[in-house]
Amino acid sequence: MFEKVKAPTAGFRFFMVALLSLGLGVLISQSGCGGSGGGSSRTTAPGSTNTGTGTGTGTGTGSTGTGASTGKWVDARVAASPFCFTWTTPVDADQAWLEMTAQKIKDCNVNMYKATEGQARLGTQYLSDNAPDGNITIENLDAWSIAGGGIGCCDTQRGSGYWRYAIRLCGQFRPKLFLHEFCHGQFEKIGEEYSCSICVMSTYKVGKTQDESHYCDSGDCMVGGEWGDCWGQFILKKYPSWHHDGRDPGSPGDCAVEVTNN
Repeated sequence: MFEKVKAPTAGFRFFMVALLSLGLGVLISQSGCGGSGGGSSRTTAPGSTNTGTGTGTGTGTGSTGTGASTGKWVDARVAASPFCFTWTTPVDADQAWLEMTAQKIKDCNVNMYKATEGQARLGTQYLSDNAPDGNITIENLDAWSIAGGGIGCCDTQRGSGYWRYAIRLCGQFRPKLFLHEFCHGQFEKIGEEYSCSICVMSTYKVGKTQDESHYCDSGDCMVGGEWGDCWGQFILKKYPSWHHDGRDPGSPGDCAVEVTNN
């Protein structure tokens, strides 16, 4: 993985691309959005044009938590658990697909709760089809790819005092893919650690059994360096009041998913 830095707030992107070859997941990275790239994180300088609508600083209603914006961007400095996101797909989806995806979102809630030792979960989620980009946009409903290739992408904007993000996932996404991109966005993790196989930040291997609810720490990280140790270098720096002792948090309870079939 490489990163281009032109200035402190200049644009950078990182890509996660999964190719299937003889049943193995293969990662490549490249600059630029499109082509065979996926899994990107992009930043733009303050005041520049972006594809989002709204600022991402809105909050959820009542006790359902914070995090959902009125447009594409989520403000990582404002959003907090329980996280409320808008999930959309730009194409027409039938009711069966929407209900299946609603259940997958609920699975993401369980895995997020376990991965963060009970300190983060999803609040009310909003899922709709035939809709513009949401906080999380699902592309290619029945495929293991997003537009241009790859399986997942986290776009980010950063500047003085702010960090915003929006996620794109393939239609066949699993909780690991969601938690991978969520870590880039909410925990502000720029780099990748694809070879840390015990962590959700590793390569996603389609059809293979893998841990879908674990962020690594200094004791089990297989990568090290500036992008290793998710807990020590990113999660606990973002949330210093959180604990990390490996406890099993139990069940988070069900999260509501409001489905709109447009």
